[in-house]
Amino acid sequence: MNILNDLKIENLPEEEKKNLLASLSESFLRRITVRIYENLDETGRTEFEKIAAENNPTKLEEFLKTKIPNIEEIQKKELEELVSEVKDFQAKNP
Repeated sequence: MNILNDLKIENLPEEEKKNLLASLSESFLRRITVRIYENLDETGRTEFEKIAAENNPTKLEEFLKTKIPNIEEIQKKELEELVSEVKDFQAKNP
């Protein structure tokens, strides 16, 4: 998936692209964090918070794949939904 092409924003000025992608990334991270919390019990949530605070992406990925085997599917679905919502917004606000 190429978000720039999917959202037809590849021709925006660099600063606007940068700001939009940062906003989309932030939104995606919030959404995926909610989904992670929904799939973990209290102990798992505490462990997730601890590992996330360590800022070790490899360890976090290993944890998530162990605790939520379909995490990649969840991430893909959330990204697709986010892109779809932005496209809907763009269509309504040309």
